[in-house]
Amino acid sequence: LHPAIAETARALAPAAALSAADWELGDYWKAVFMHGIKTELQGGGRLVVTGGKHAAVYLLRTARWEEVGALLERVIQRDSTPATIAFALPALRQIAEATKDSELEFGIAVGLTNALFAAKRFDEAERMERDVIARCVARGNYRQASANTGNLINLLMVLGHSEEALPLAEDVADYTCRAGLGPWSQLMAEGLRLQLLNALGRYAEVLEAVERLRPEIGSLPEVSAAEEIATPWNVRESLLNIGLAAAMGLEQWQTMLTLNAEIFHYQEARGASAIELAHMRFNDHGPLIRMHLYSEARRLLEICRAVFEQNRDLPGLGKVFSALADLEEKDNHYDQSIHFEQIALRYKYQVGEPGDCSISHNNLAEYLHRLKQPATISLAHRLAAAVISLQTGSGILLRRINGIATSPLPRQPPSFAEVVATVEQIEGVRFAALFSRLPARAPDGEAAIAAVWEMVGREQGKREEGKRAREAALAQMPPAILEAIQSGDEARFRAALEKLPPEEQQAVFSQLEALMRQAGAPMETQAGPDMEKILQEFEPLLRGIAAVANGDDARRTEIEAALPEYEKHGWHLMGPVISLWHGERDLAVLTEGLDASDARLVQRILDYIGAAQDDNPTAA
Repeated sequence: LHPAIAETARALAPAAALSAADWELGDYWKAVFMHGIKTELQGGGRLVVTGGKHAAVYLLRTARWEEVGALLERVIQRDSTPATIAFALPALRQIAEATKDSELEFGIAVGLTNALFAAKRFDEAERMERDVIARCVARGNYRQASANTGNLINLLMVLGHSEEALPLAEDVADYTCRAGLGPWSQLMAEGLRLQLLNALGRYAEVLEAVERLRPEIGSLPEVSAAEEIATPWNVRESLLNIGLAAAMGLEQWQTMLTLNAEIFHYQEARGASAIELAHMRFNDHGPLIRMHLYSEARRLLEICRAVFEQNRDLPGLGKVFSALADLEEKDNHYDQSIHFEQIALRYKYQVGEPGDCSISHNNLAEYLHRLKQPATISLAHRLAAAVISLQTGSGILLRRINGIATSPLPRQPPSFAEVVATVEQIEGVRFAALFSRLPARAPDGEAAIAAVWEMVGREQGKREEGKRAREAALAQMPPAILEAIQSGDEARFRAALEKLPPEEQQAVFSQLEALMRQAGAPMETQAGPDMEKILQEFEPLLRGIAAVANGDDARRTEIEAALPEYEKHGWHLMGPVISLWHGERDLAVLTEGLDASDARLVQRILDYIGAAQDDNPTAA
């Protein structure tokens, strides 16, 4: 109908007829919404959003508050674009006001705080969440307390308060149990804890937990016998995404591709939107670049960029331009890297997520340094990145400190005002405003710069002390051994070593082991007689680990049960074994942080893996 005709008909129709029409139309669009829910895993996901939006209009008119509140919460969960948030937020405020002090109040508050969160109204969302949680606990409503505490944790993570949020994860688990909620809700609570550990840089711990949970989330029934406050598909995909982030932190590229493919499969099956699928596909770009598959990475990024631009997805655009900058850097096009990273920073500051801003500042500093731009500019961006990491308690702060410690530095740091003035030369970058919203681990900007500079000084001191210790240790080596080490000739080193008595050989290995521990790298030379004995003792275990890595799972359960015992006795193999079983074969990655003895065990496993694949080229 023409709008004017429809308006005239509404004006002339009796109130009872209009109310009946609103009720029937509400039921109709709600049925569309419910059909989308029921067929979501078969591609009906779009009906959830379309039906929900249409139904909400009629449900509001007929004051069906509980129905429309629950419906809008699910709509936002699946579509958080600005247009949908702008539609939902006024409606949820209306519902909250209408249900104040009723039994529906707490449930409606969840939807409203989710919408405030999606609309970036963080302060209002946090105040509402804390108030609702306190009232839920006081009334013994643990089901609702669990849901709202989970929302609060998500909010605090976005604001960079992950350390503050970690105790709240225990509260969620406690409230979930007290409420008698089912396994999906309990898995959701565990997912919140793992997200926080990721934010604090505890990646190996997270990936191990996700790998342990994967069989359960793959086999757990979609319909639970107990009450749930979690949507199964959302919990499953969230946990896999958490593992994906941990694998990225550990630089386990093949593991990332494996997890991402699994998530993408689940999303396609439930009819996820184009923008959601684009975000999932985007996650493949990093592993592709690190594996030197540059053409594939570029095609992927351009596809994602087009989807993000069409949907005005600011977080997605910030990420895709950072990825394009990274790709240009691989071809030594640093001017293009700088250009793309500056665009990324503008988008990231519009979003306001501190961790993403820190990453772009650090990336930009590196590109500026490689293009030999003024050192004062790159230092300002490095300090901005480090200050954000300091204030948010980020697990990557040490990386930021190491980056600054290895850069050309003046005797004194620039002032906070100088850093602000330099980085804010980029249009849209509001570093001072962002800093003012961060946790106050350092009381102000000057104190934050001073704290970072002090850590940089300590790191430089450690490096210099380590250098002197290495020089002193090398000076004590037998002359022939020292000359062989300095020449880099392994055959010469072995020949010189064989001429020494056994006790002197062991002394050389002890000295080299100590040097490698100081340098944070594994000893690459052949171990002495004692290590050979250890390798013989470990041979059955090492061959079993290699067999699993090559696709034979016969001993997997036995090995998984045995590894914690080895850890207790000082053999740190659990992390490398998980990485090996997920495709990592880079010795430097696998042995990072291990001592020489553990590194030799890992090297022997790789030898067994390679030997088996040589015998059977089709092995995994």
